[in-house]
Amino acid sequence: MIVLALALLATASPPYKPLRLDQHQLDAVSDVCSTPRAWLRDVGGVIHIQPEPTARYDQIDCVLAKLKTRHAGYMGFEGNEAVK
Repeated sequence: MIVLALALLATASPPYKPLRLDQHQLDAVSDVCSTPRAWLRDVGGVIHIQPEPTARYDQIDCVLAKLKTRHAGYMGFEGNEAVK
């Protein structure tokens, strides 16, 4: 019974397929949210988000909201691991 359940889970597809956003589309998100274009980069199919340490919360929230509505797929934050 457990093996059957695991087999069904393994073959189940995700509820949606993430769209790949190219750099032009990421730049458009930056423009809408009034953020520097350098914040968003596509690195091998993974969107890297690297806001400045002094970035405003509402700008970061805007970027994340826009990416979420486009089902952007995998994302990773860079630079937030700095030691104080």
